[in-house]
Amino acid sequence: MTTYYYLPSRNLFGEGAVKEAGQLMRSLSGSRVMIVTDAFLAKSGMAERVKGILEAAGLWVHVFGKAEPNPTDKNVEAGVEEFNAYKCDSLLSLGGGSSHDCAKGIGLVVSNGGKIADYEGLDRSTKTMVPLMAINTTAGTASEITRFCIITDTSRHVKMAIVDWRGTPLIAINDPELMLGMPASLTAATGMDALTHAVEAYVSTGANPLTDAAALMAIRMISQYLPKAVANGAYMKARDKMAYAQYLAGIAFNNASLGYVHAMAHQLGGMYNLPHGVCNALLLPYVCEFNLIGNMNRFRDMADAMGENIQGLCTNDAANKCIAFIRTLSRQVGIPATLKELGLDGDSGQAAAFLADVLGEETRGEGLGIAMSDQISGALTVNLGIIRGGGEELSLTLDLRWPVTARYEDFADRLMGAMERGGFAGERTEGQDSIYMPLESPLVQALSKVYREQTGQEAELLSIGGGTYAKACPNLVAFGPLFPGQEMTEHQPDEYMEADTLLKNAQMMAAAIWELAR
Repeated sequence: MTTYYYLPSRNLFGEGAVKEAGQLMRSLSGSRVMIVTDAFLAKSGMAERVKGILEAAGLWVHVFGKAEPNPTDKNVEAGVEEFNAYKCDSLLSLGGGSSHDCAKGIGLVVSNGGKIADYEGLDRSTKTMVPLMAINTTAGTASEITRFCIITDTSRHVKMAIVDWRGTPLIAINDPELMLGMPASLTAATGMDALTHAVEAYVSTGANPLTDAAALMAIRMISQYLPKAVANGAYMKARDKMAYAQYLAGIAFNNASLGYVHAMAHQLGGMYNLPHGVCNALLLPYVCEFNLIGNMNRFRDMADAMGENIQGLCTNDAANKCIAFIRTLSRQVGIPATLKELGLDGDSGQAAAFLADVLGEETRGEGLGIAMSDQISGALTVNLGIIRGGGEELSLTLDLRWPVTARYEDFADRLMGAMERGGFAGERTEGQDSIYMPLESPLVQALSKVYREQTGQEAELLSIGGGTYAKACPNLVAFGPLFPGQEMTEHQPDEYMEADTLLKNAQMMAAAIWELAR
């Protein structure tokens, strides 16, 4: 498989690096530059400082200070209008990820036409983007070096992921002097964003030796210097190290991609307009717990890079130290641990509290007031399915499987009452009866006989919660494939079946068909 590696052609680091911006922009053949930044930097003097550097190099400059914290399609549209109105020919993004992403969106539309939504997805542009230089003022997103551009679609309330190699800035500048004024909360959020980039890249299926090296070094540096940068924003060494660390994390995820944390954080941020780094930090330990079984060795490596003592520990214990460290670091730098702590209010707060407190991580229906079980098939289960946002609405689906001795009507009113208290006007649907075949039925007895004859052992008869599609088939019983004492390999990472087990199952199935057909 071919591996691609994306990175700006020129990258500058160190105190005072921003002073070279004018001559560098001239090297891109830019003459009329639009600076894309946010309202704060536009008013604080930072944008004027950079504008002065460009003007000293003989360039004409216009400042567009309308990039919002989560840049929207409307921000991009307004930027395109001003770029064309002032006859600009090049872009300079100044700020954090919001400014850089907004500038990328403007550049793609200016050069290719249409609307920014046209470029959602992978490499949708066809024309080279106008020259873009990115000057970074935060240590987190690494958007100044990546091909990623995240823009909020205001009509759908979702964040569009635009991944396009033509959107990569040509020059990136990381000057720690520009980061000294960051408040502690922003330092923490952007730093945890960078850590998330490094962690997700290291456990990505697209990881390679180049991204691994960058990710592990980023994790090592963030673990050491993020608390120091939050505690003392004027500590230049910590600011400088965090600038390098977030850059390394950017290298890693720009070429190995990301995972479930960002997939969910983008939706959370798009719906509630929350800080991206905070959403990432909140979700990261939970996703790590989910991913842990996939490759414990990688989590052990990260724990070591975080400075945890893993000597003498088994792989599982060492790997769990990684997750514990992430939670500790989040608390140290003041990141909320739950959705409730984010302080959402109104309908948004009600919905978030419902998702966190009522559904949460439990799967037995306790929060909904519908928990039940029987001796035949066990406990009721609840699975939170698809969550969708559109306009002013938020919708979700629940998949429920209840004991064979119960009926949907037994708990439907309680379920709907819980949903309504959470702010959801649910639609009551009719449930489908459970699939159940009594142990004494001729079908079960015949299959038990076949199993006994083929293995010399008595079959252990179980009730399970599967069989979704089997409801279309009457008189159905699940049969095989696991034998007593065997390791369960199905429904696991890299699931497989041993060849001799497959042959035994084939023989048993043939015998079962013969027995049932007699």
